[in-house]
Amino acid sequence: MAQVDAYARRSQLGLHTTTVATNLTNVEPPLPPRRLLMVGGGHAHLLVFDALLRRPLSNCAITIVADRADAIYSGMVPGFVAGQYQAHELTFDLRAWAQAIGAEFLLGAATGFDAEQNLVHLADGSALPYDLCSWNIGSGVAQAETPGVREFTLPTRPIATFVEEAILRLEEAMMQRGNQPLRLLVVGGGAAGVELAFCLQQRALQEGAKVASTTILCANDQILTHASAATRGVVLAHAKKCGIEIRCNSEVVAVHAGNVESSSKEQMAFDLCIWATGAAAHLESGWIPVNAQLQHVNHPNVFAAGDCAHLTHAPNTPKAGVFAVREGPILAHNLRAYLDGSTKQDYRPQSDFLSLLNFGDGHGVGSKWGFAAKGKWLHRWKDRIDRRFMQRFQIRTKR
Repeated sequence: MAQVDAYARRSQLGLHTTTVATNLTNVEPPLPPRRLLMVGGGHAHLLVFDALLRRPLSNCAITIVADRADAIYSGMVPGFVAGQYQAHELTFDLRAWAQAIGAEFLLGAATGFDAEQNLVHLADGSALPYDLCSWNIGSGVAQAETPGVREFTLPTRPIATFVEEAILRLEEAMMQRGNQPLRLLVVGGGAAGVELAFCLQQRALQEGAKVASTTILCANDQILTHASAATRGVVLAHAKKCGIEIRCNSEVVAVHAGNVESSSKEQMAFDLCIWATGAAAHLESGWIPVNAQLQHVNHPNVFAAGDCAHLTHAPNTPKAGVFAVREGPILAHNLRAYLDGSTKQDYRPQSDFLSLLNFGDGHGVGSKWGFAAKGKWLHRWKDRIDRRFMQRFQIRTKR
């Protein structure tokens, strides 16, 4: 009996050993991490970074690639021009965000992507592979190919370059004019052009310059085409008070040294010209077409948000930062859903939103639901919203 028991124990032990060895043999090696490539550091991606900081992705290697290590909050740029903010107050440190979420940060300007090979091409000729890719690179400036624009004007895009050069260009114009009054010109009648005209005039006056004229040239038959009639009325009244001239139906066909030429052959002299004509696609292929899930209509592992995306389900959505901010949480959710197979969410652009414009002199105009008002309290409200946004996303690299 003892021999039988010993044999049984040896058999049981041998069986157990064999089973363990078999199980070890059948264990699959861990899957390599999936590669999430985030192209650009726009407003929507900031909200994705924040979501990843609070809830990291599992088994995912993240790379952030951008043409600069600092991104600009566009909502405060007119205030910067007016002297209300310093440049460092409106910048985000993308390296710091990469460090915070455990991502790799690469400097590079993306020029396009190969959806078949899952590669993003950079301006230096290199390419970055991805399993999942998200784009948020903003936009360029429209009609930049108009003769003389790049030589004789200051375009509002790239926005970081505009921030770096705006005040320098103003100071240069003041030096060249000496005691002669300045002639300021803004081409573009959208929100950016209108705000910059007011704020540029205020900055010139603060710097001690005399201003002979501040003019907004608008190719459309009215400024602020996406705004309410009430908003336009407030802006027009304040422009009249400040001596700012608004010329509609004035399309610029050429820019020369010191003057612009309109389609009617009229010429207008300037000492400083800001080119704020709206958005143009950065990529040679144009806007990135996405569906309601912010997912490329033909390539499900490519997402896009902000100005670089074309919302095929809402094609008339303006190119404005307020939409990119609302897209951010949806983009964050859907990138995670793509990786884990959960249900995606739809982004529906808001039909109306609070619009706050900065007049540069301590006043602002606010509008919603077709109503509009002007006052210093509106500027303080806008300032509070902008600073709160910066406090949330303006983190710094750990030393």
